[in-house]
Amino acid sequence: MVTASARRSLSRLRTRLLRLAPLLLAAVPLQAQSRSFSTDDRLLLTDFTRISAVAASRDRVFAVTADALASYDAAGRRWEGPYAPPRPGALRGVFAAIADPLDGGVWLARPDGYLHFDPGIQLWDEGQVAGRITEIALDELAPGSGLFLRTTGGWYNAGRGGAAFPASAPQRPLRPPTVDDAIRSNPAIQATSASLAFAGRLRAVRYTSAARAEAFTGLGWYLGTSGAGLVYFAEGAGLPELLPFGLPSDAVDAVYAGLDGVWAVTERTTTSDPAVTFIGRNLEAFQWLQGPRATGLPFQQA
Repeated sequence: MVTASARRSLSRLRTRLLRLAPLLLAAVPLQAQSRSFSTDDRLLLTDFTRISAVAASRDRVFAVTADALASYDAAGRRWEGPYAPPRPGALRGVFAAIADPLDGGVWLARPDGYLHFDPGIQLWDEGQVAGRITEIALDELAPGSGLFLRTTGGWYNAGRGGAAFPASAPQRPLRPPTVDDAIRSNPAIQATSASLAFAGRLRAVRYTSAARAEAFTGLGWYLGTSGAGLVYFAEGAGLPELLPFGLPSDAVDAVYAGLDGVWAVTERTTTSDPAVTFIGRNLEAFQWLQGPRATGLPFQQA
């Protein structure tokens, strides 16, 4: 049962919800769903608070978790995805990402392999190389040459299609930026990192990855975190803008088909606090409601 304070907080949301349009939701068992809907009509929303890699192109930002990839349209201020990897576990261990300016896709690297995703046709490529991958880069002098991978056994060049061959180092390497690069550009990023604790109710949150925003969508930095999802620092800004996607926890207690979207209640876990999440009907907008910083959103039953 929701506490009195939490009930008062939720009641204030009703007026806003009544202005939204209807959404049709089939609340049926998973077995029945599998008979009624094809895999193309189903998406799996998971905990998207822990971002392992971020990459930015001229028109979108890619964010990677252990289970899925999503892209954010900065100009339209809406999310696209999530996109499941080509096989379960393929995104686990991803430590770097870089957007390809030639095709608008994104390259991802694990210590034991790499992936390429084309959002236009939603096509994945995956490959492996000998040795452990320690660094990735594009070549500014050869924009169509694919991804260069530095390994413990030397450099490799990976093209679209999943094939990689030994190669020399890129002539003018374009590497993914780091969190340190973002901090040097805007010292407030380091100074305000503690403020991100409000998203995790005083849990430790750190920056994991960074991508420089293009001038087309406004200068600044996109940063992945270990507990607050994706955040954006505009150029010279002192505080980040939260860009929530997915759920703040992978333990869902209840789902309600509301007006123009779905409400999901997630419970406390070892790494997350209770929350109510609003999910837009086209999965383009998300809102995480975790209650006051001091008390959170405690409940016994949803």
